[in-house]
Amino acid sequence: MTKTYIRVKNWDEYQHYKDRHAPWIKFYGNMLTSEWWIMGSDDSKLLAICIMALAQRNDNKIPADIEYIKRFSHISSTPDIQSLIDSQFIELIDENEVVQDASKELSTSKQSAP
Repeated sequence: MTKTYIRVKNWDEYQHYKDRHAPWIKFYGNMLTSEWWIMGSDDSKLLAICIMALAQRNDNKIPADIEYIKRFSHISSTPDIQSLIDSQFIELIDENEVVQDASKELSTSKQSAP
């Protein structure tokens, strides 16, 4: 079975460190004025920030494990990443970094943290 991952689109445009893991993520002003941010729910904004933190830790290849993302984000409800996919903030990829169909259900199984 092919593993699915989450990738933040345009990550390299915003995060410039290629040879090391910076202890921070850059959050540019144009992200705060983008349509997806303005029109998004508070939950999707928190989820976007947490996914950016996971992208920084995982070279922008986050295991698409909803339970892990939920626990990492410290949220009580199941995260709805579909709004971030629909807004084109993130995309689903396979282990070869081929973009996947976003309509397929993501794993809710527990995986060990990277």
